[in-house]
Amino acid sequence: MRDHKDESGNKRGFKFGEVLGEKTDEELKEMLKSLYADERKLSYQRRLIQGRIDIRKEELVRRLKQKLERGEAI
Repeated sequence: MRDHKDESGNKRGFKFGEVLGEKTDEELKEMLKSLYADERKLSYQRRLIQGRIDIRKEELVRRLKQKLERGEAI
């Protein structure tokens, strides 16, 4: 079985093949808390990457418009 690890290498979250029915309510709550934190971090990273993509696309569009205005081939 493989464990998920956090940034410091500590095991947490969900083990593949783990039987959730054997977990206590508190263990399940901690697992959910950990997974929600992971999701927030991933979502933040995704937004940062999407912003960088958008900036580069806008720059490319700006350059293409300039070429069209000057009558250059695209």
